[in-house]
Amino acid sequence: MSAKKSSRKDEKPRYETCIHVKSIGQYAVFVEPTCRQTSMVKGILLTPKHLCGSCPFWVPKEGMDLDR
Repeated sequence: MSAKKSSRKDEKPRYETCIHVKSIGQYAVFVEPTCRQTSMVKGILLTPKHLCGSCPFWVPKEGMDLDR
């Protein structure tokens, strides 16, 4: 279901490495207010996992060495 599958198997999905992520659920990613693709559902900020795969606003967490 992800927009792009990675060529390396050891690569983590974008929603696991983004600076805006608070926690990860089964279908959605709970995000900080700084995420530009966020939606508010019942007072909780979240974004679907499939949108994180192709997010143009993705920023890696500090200390991560990712070549993208």
